[in-house]
Order: sequence, then structure tokens, then C-alpha cells
Amino acid sequence: MARDRLSRAPFHDKQAQPGYFWGTPALAALRVRRVNWVEGFHVALSSSSTSDSELADAAREYGAHVARVARRLFDALAAALGLGLGAARAASYLAERDGFLRVYRYPPCLADPARNRLGMEAHTDSSVLTVIAQEGGVGGLQVLHDGAWRDVVAPPGGAGDGDGTLLVNLGDMAVAIGGGDACRSVRHRVAAGAERLSLCYFAFPRDDAVIRCCHGSRYRPFTYAEFREQVQADIKATGTKVGLDRFLAEAPPLKSPADEAASTTRSSAEEDSQIGG
Repeated sequence: MARDRLSRAPFHDKQAQPGYFWGTPALAALRVRRVNWVEGFHVALSSSSTSDSELADAAREYGAHVARVARRLFDALAAALGLGLGAARAASYLAERDGFLRVYRYPPCLADPARNRLGMEAHTDSSVLTVIAQEGGVGGLQVLHDGAWRDVVAPPGGAGDGDGTLLVNLGDMAVAIGGGDACRSVRHRVAAGAERLSLCYFAFPRDDAVIRCCHGSRYRPFTYAEFREQVQADIKATGTKVGLDRFLAEAPPLKSPADEAASTTRSSAEEDSQIGG
């Protein structure tokens, strides 16, 4: 169904569908040619969402199942780290009904980071955790490890090729909840040489959840709403997510968004002049 809606439908038909997106969100703010080679659908799982398309209904049914998987994973992680969150705090740190699902389609793309051409540029997820289902045998997901980009190879699933296997990324909020040292939000990107379809569930805290850890945390207490607003402000100003460094307990001086915007615009213009048309 997702392949039919994304790879075979005319662009104007896709644009008319609720939740359709393509490319790089920061493109309009920066006015540079750094477009991710990706399109997809965003599906909110909250009961307030009114979209009634067949794809959205199927996505919500899947999302309800994977939300339970995310809850069990988070509770197991919190127990393993000895966080002692308690039921109410654990529920606020991972609010299943506030999660969302994204269907991603990456057209075949010969990755060329030097020319700002990737399926999805390098980033960390802002979520607590992300659960990824992908077509087996395609690949394209890469993580940064020891300074080098390495392919993520899913273990064999039911078909023996990774189909049916779920991959899990820990996001920025998991790092903050753990105090900064207990786990990592891995930097990742997509560089797919063949068409890639993936289905990602993103689990988040409640907006008013105060993210804090035990004594000695790297980060000062903050709400998820504060974090999200800061990320949006940084992306709008500079095209780049600063993330948790904005919330360090002993934060080094950071440039203002206006200063960073000027610096980023200059560097982007320089890159554009070097890559040509």
C-alpha cells in the first residue's frame, strides 16, 4: 500500500494526501540546495487526529502494536539502568499516545555527502526511542561508529533477509533520562543505492514531563516542550539541530541563533559555490 501511494502516484496526488512530506524541512529557511532524497507520510497516533485514509488507519493499527513494544523496551531499559522512575514518571517519559509513525520512501540515490546528496542527512533522533521496520535486503541505514559510517545489517527475520526484524534507535531523550553517560543517541543517516521503504515509530515524553536524572547528570532539568521548541528555533535559524548541548548543566557559551544563522548561511553559500550547478 505504501509503495503504491509513494512510488507510483503522481506528485500532485501525493501532495493532496494528509501528512505527505518530501525533502529537507530546513530548506526554505536556509535557501540552499541540501535536499534529502526522501518522501513519506506522517501519521499522528493520537485520538485527536482526524485523518481517515486507508493508509492512516493501517498505520494507526500498526502503531498501537509497536507502541506496546516501545513501552516494554523502555521499562526494561529503565530497570537495567536502575533509574527507579516509578509508574507515573515512567508513563510521562514515554507517552504512547503522543508518538507518531512515519512511512519513508527513499528513491535510489547514489550517495554523495560532499555534494549534500543523501537519502537522509546525518542526525540523532529527538525521541526517547525509535522502532524501525524496513524491507529486507535493501539496507541503506548507516551509523557513525569510531569516526566511520557503517552499514546497519539487520539479523535474519522470518524470510531470512531481515524482513520482520525491528531495529531500535535510542534518542536524545533516552540520553537525558539516563543522565548523559548511561546510553548514547547514535548519529545515523540513510544512503540507499536502491529504493528503500521503512516504517518508523517515534516515542516521546509528554510535553510537560520534566526530564531529569539522579545527582551528577550532565543536563539541567527541562521539559520536553522546552527541548522541542529549542530544536525548532535552532533549525529555523541555522538549519542545524544543536540538541542536548543547549541543556548542559554547566553549559559552555553558545552563539546566539542569529550569529549561528549568519555563520551557517556563509558556509552554505561557500559550499554551493564549490559544487556548481
